[in-house]
Amino acid sequence: MKIAQICFSGLGGHSSVVFSLISADKPKEHKWSIGFIGNEPLSHHNKSQCHKYSIDYAYFILKKKSRLTSWFKLFLWLKKSKPKFVICHSISMIFPCFLYALINSAKLVSVEHTPNSQKRLIEWIFSFLSMLLSSKVVILTPKYLHEIKNSYKLLFIPSKFILVPNGIDEDLFKKNTGNQLNFNQSKEIILGMAARFSAQKKQDLLIKVLSYLNSHQSKYAFKLSLAGDGTTLKDCSLLAEQLQINSMISFKGFLAETELIDWFHEIDIYLHASDGETLSTSILQAMSCGLPIIGSDIPGISNLLHQERSFGITTKNNVQDFAESIIEIINSPKKMNEIAENARLKVVSEYSNIKMLESYISVLMK
Repeated sequence: MKIAQICFSGLGGHSSVVFSLISADKPKEHKWSIGFIGNEPLSHHNKSQCHKYSIDYAYFILKKKSRLTSWFKLFLWLKKSKPKFVICHSISMIFPCFLYALINSAKLVSVEHTPNSQKRLIEWIFSFLSMLLSSKVVILTPKYLHEIKNSYKLLFIPSKFILVPNGIDEDLFKKNTGNQLNFNQSKEIILGMAARFSAQKKQDLLIKVLSYLNSHQSKYAFKLSLAGDGTTLKDCSLLAEQLQINSMISFKGFLAETELIDWFHEIDIYLHASDGETLSTSILQAMSCGLPIIGSDIPGISNLLHQERSFGITTKNNVQDFAESIIEIINSPKKMNEIAENARLKVVSEYSNIKMLESYISVLMK
């Protein structure tokens, strides 16, 4: 069957999910297409992934003053492509997707990616409209559904929502068996975070944590590796200069999938500092690689790392608490290796991209 996915043109969580679904379709049972739309140019990574999987795609620039024009172009592209199913990952595009689905008897499913705590008023409006106009709305966590229910109150339509967690290819993101935690002897410890540099993420906090660790103890030499690109990268680089720790930080920029896998195998502890998450692909990748994880104690991270058992540590978004959590991991290598192993098993059993694709196809076919 022919499936079109609509997602943000730049780098981020949308495209990770989009291509995870496509890569999971190993028998190539479905014909996929992607409509990229956004205020950022179409990333080279998205282009290369489309070529890798032989995907038909189109890019539409979105500007505030020409939103209707962008919607109309997207509608015409859908009309030309004639997909039987549309998965809308960018809910601000719900109108042209709905219009196409209505006229052409196609099925429309929308996906909620944006953390509720980070939504602006306009995003809440589009979220509500996606509930009304979509056949189903995919949400990523039970906590997210609870928040939506509390927000919509009597207007909430429970039959419209279905839980489908994000999934990754655990065969690619394998555990590095030679990277077991063992800090009995002094060594260099590499901390790392992989995320888009944006106001929502807190790479700046981790830079301050690095400075604090290296100035308050001498047993270990800590280094920080930051993978990703984005609007706050320059400010973070300037902060590193101000704190005089440039030599201790590696700004890796955007990493393609194979480079990202190698990067996960190079770091010792994965950190994820953020003000808002829904279901972080980067944390799932770190879990799959069997890394000890420390994340911000916020919805979207705490409910992922603390389920029937703990798969990592969560901490407050301040320098001292993050630093203390890092030292806790170092002082408890046996315990943390066990937690990391359980995290890997959790991804294999519940967060694989194969399971995610099966769930999406089930939603589309009902």
